[in-house]
Amino acid sequence: MNRSTMRAAKFVGDDKIEIIEKPVPSIKANEVLLKVAYDGLCGSERRVFHGGFPFVPGHEMSGEIVEVGAKVEALRPGQRAIVYLLDYCGKCAACHEGDTHLCENRKGLIGWTWDGGYEEYISAPSSMIYPVDASFPLDLGVLALDTFGTSFHALRKSNFDPHKPTLVIGCGPLGLGVITILKKHYHAEIVYAGDLSGYRLKMAENIGAIPICVDKDKVEDSIRAQIKGDIDTVIEIVGSSSTLLASMCLVKRNGKVVLLGEPVKEFVIERKTSWLLKDFIIQRSFYFPWSEIKDNIFFIQQNEPIVRSLITNVYPLEKIAEAFSVFFGSDSGKVLIKL
Repeated sequence: MNRSTMRAAKFVGDDKIEIIEKPVPSIKANEVLLKVAYDGLCGSERRVFHGGFPFVPGHEMSGEIVEVGAKVEALRPGQRAIVYLLDYCGKCAACHEGDTHLCENRKGLIGWTWDGGYEEYISAPSSMIYPVDASFPLDLGVLALDTFGTSFHALRKSNFDPHKPTLVIGCGPLGLGVITILKKHYHAEIVYAGDLSGYRLKMAENIGAIPICVDKDKVEDSIRAQIKGDIDTVIEIVGSSSTLLASMCLVKRNGKVVLLGEPVKEFVIERKTSWLLKDFIIQRSFYFPWSEIKDNIFFIQQNEPIVRSLITNVYPLEKIAEAFSVFFGSDSGKVLIKL
């Protein structure tokens, strides 16, 4: 490694991003220096695009190891890898139970508490670096993280019945990942997919879902008018009060609402008898454990054509502001930055 500076994206706010030169990060004895190949845009980054951010964002990345610290033994330069979100401790009760994503002593999240993947090189503890086979495409490696990792974990925990109707509200990349797993792994018989975007509804339909065009002013009523029978499981991915309320009202008695959406503000739930006088479960699911990565990658390899179809746009770092504008415009699937 003989470069001293690199390009990085600086989120200055007001939907503006500057490309700057900054030093390549140095690494500690237990860390790895990774040359970033791809980083995926995430809906959670909406607020940093609009309002600016002190760190370089980007938390869904793949790349190649170029340097390892003196105490790193299991990794070597030249290996391809993906990067886990959390710097987990490996020692707390959650980690001992396999819930690394729920680490009680986590030291931070890459792209949130230190610089992430919208730059040419990143440093991270070796425990966050998951090596992949040299034949595994690095653009699909990005999808092994939030798009399929978070989705798979939620579905594994939900214990839903694939023979009963499931409703997915929100068909961004995470929702499309959920639908792909429902249809191609669990072979779910009836999957409804609700969204405002006709583009994303078409993508959901191509995977095998029944598209539901949602009226943002009448979320529950517009969905109810287009479904048949009871909904056993509702997977809410938007993170708004209106979609949560609709999920609670639409789910059948003794059903389950799975919350994957990240709210931008507090939930305010209207009191309605259609959810108040009913038994149901609300399950919140966050990210995924390290132990699930192997199975998630295998699923991607087994379903590569349909997984690859979720990637609709790839931009160079210099066009990252345009990439975010396209992504938040809803006429896209998964959007990647290629470094």
